[in-house]
Amino acid sequence: MTDPAPVRLEPVTQAILALVPEHAADVARRRAEALLDDGRLEHPHLGPIPADPTLTWATVTGRTNLRYVHGFLFLADWHATVLPDRNDAVTTCAQMFVTWADGHPTPAGPEALAGADDAQSAMAFHDETTAQRSLHLSRLIIEHWDRIGPGARPQPQRMLREHAQLLAADWFHAGENNHGMFQDFSLLALSLAGEITDSLAPAEVSGYAHLAIKRLAAYFTASFTEDGVHKENSPGYHLMAARSLRDALPIVQHVEPAQWAPLAEVYSRAEQYAVHSILPNGRLPPLSDTKQFRVWSSNHSDTFTGNEFRSSMTGGRYGTSPSRRVGIFPEAGYAYYRSRWPDTNAIWIMFKAGYRANYHHHCDDLSLLYYKGGDLVLSEAGPYGYEHSDPLTTYAFSQWAHNNIVVDGRSLPRVDPKPGGIAFRDRTIHTGRPRVVMDVQGYNSRSSQWLHSRSVTVAEDWSTDPQTVTTEVTDRVTFHDNREHHLEVLWHAGPGIAIELPSGTTAQFTKNGIPVITMEWSSASNIEPRVLSGGAESPPRSIRFPKFGQATPGSVLSLRTKGLTLDLTTTIK
Repeated sequence: MTDPAPVRLEPVTQAILALVPEHAADVARRRAEALLDDGRLEHPHLGPIPADPTLTWATVTGRTNLRYVHGFLFLADWHATVLPDRNDAVTTCAQMFVTWADGHPTPAGPEALAGADDAQSAMAFHDETTAQRSLHLSRLIIEHWDRIGPGARPQPQRMLREHAQLLAADWFHAGENNHGMFQDFSLLALSLAGEITDSLAPAEVSGYAHLAIKRLAAYFTASFTEDGVHKENSPGYHLMAARSLRDALPIVQHVEPAQWAPLAEVYSRAEQYAVHSILPNGRLPPLSDTKQFRVWSSNHSDTFTGNEFRSSMTGGRYGTSPSRRVGIFPEAGYAYYRSRWPDTNAIWIMFKAGYRANYHHHCDDLSLLYYKGGDLVLSEAGPYGYEHSDPLTTYAFSQWAHNNIVVDGRSLPRVDPKPGGIAFRDRTIHTGRPRVVMDVQGYNSRSSQWLHSRSVTVAEDWSTDPQTVTTEVTDRVTFHDNREHHLEVLWHAGPGIAIELPSGTTAQFTKNGIPVITMEWSSASNIEPRVLSGGAESPPRSIRFPKFGQATPGSVLSLRTKGLTLDLTTTIK
């Protein structure tokens, strides 16, 4: 095998620095100063984190907080605020890395890593946490090496070399997923830091750079479907991965020019899914682990530069209205409908039938979301966190927290050993039904005991003003054992939406007492409707999570029945 072509990374310094997270707002400065001056550490979403004055994080508990401190994610608040202005910030930051490294020897192999017997040790060298820590260490060295005293330099240099060696090791690499992506970004950053400080030999810099680009090319090629959708189950992670690919392209062109064109094509294909996934109000839906935020005011406002993307995220204030109101992505398993562009009050419908990866997967297979009049009327509980021992986390991942069907009171597991068991079919072009603009079907065969199929059609009647949009959802469940089973069909109301039951076959989802949508159902089975609300059930059944770690009461329409099969047609107007 020939040695990789020599490469210097200094020409792409700014592109590599752009890979490191940064928060520049006033609130970020306040958090940075609180830690620097008073030793008070605060998570941007979860609030204060108890930490001792030595900043060794020995007292920190909980998976999310441990990731935050061992990944040095708090330094995202420092890079554009206190580090450029204050020498004591540079000194303190360098000392924090030294203190951390003294207490956490780099594992020499998988056996050492497997021996971690507590949450602290396990998170210290978690794959993605190690990547984040390496990114922040690299930026400190790249931007402030001349402000770190000569006597304080050997330990950061040693940490740099050891982390680069670890991240390059095949046994430590997370694979073709977003964790592996962050590992390879950090390997590039460490290589640049090693080049600038002569901590790595030129051959090491070249070897690490080529290895990182090779892995990144494989990841980005494999992680998006042919119809341009990131496989990790979330519009939010779709934007993150697309932006990461965009940021990586200049580095790819510099290190491995032959890889640039195919990866640029992957990036280009990803834009249309982003266009359709944004709600009419410019926010992302609470799908999978997606955090709800307004795209225009986030760092994703320039993830894509096309006019249709700009129009979608700004409600038509900028850009050009997209040419299609229906976006169907059959390989990925998504279908989107929108009644009008641009209109913040438009009807927006999403149907998901795609399980392509375990990362960030929820039991939301065959779920449907519905937005109308400025509100997400049919929503989902949303993501809560990653503390898997917490009952609320378990609930948030389960079928109970999504608009689908639960059999015999037991949710399917969040993930299977291998993703799959979900199929999607686009029947729109063959529907043959007047005024039907979307006709799709999904199949859930993840269970060995039953099969669930859900068909969704959307029909428009333009003879009314505004046009009438009728959505028909047909659920069919069959069992393999020819026995009677209990079933529960769930519909989660969005924030500010109440559920009323005027009859045994009708529900109204209302806001301030005014109906927003009416849902009617029919079935040969005896359907028993009920409304779950307040979040008082144990285990949880009607809780919403507006933000990570935050729980509020919700409302859920439950349609219960039992039988050998289920055929249920639900009409939404």
